Amino acid sequence: MNVFLGSVGLVTLALGAIGIINIMLVAVADRTREIGLRKAIGATNRSIMFQFFVEGAFLTLLSGGIGIACAAGVMAALASVELG
Repeated sequence: MNVFLGSVGLVTLALGAIGIINIMLVAVADRTREIGLRKAIGATNRSIMFQFFVEGAFLTLLSGGIGIACAAGVMAALASVELG
């Protein structure tokens, strides 16, 4: 049972990571003009990459916090259900 739950958790994390990667790829593709403008006024590659890293980390932490809160609520609701 623990192996199964661990596998489900791993698949869930992988799908979440793929979702965030997809969101960040779309963000970069949509903002190529902004990136070009920032490069033109002197921004370094490092500062631009750092901006997208911070945005990705923020999305990850926010969605993780929401997921943990929802899971805690579901677990509390299921704990109060009597079976049988």
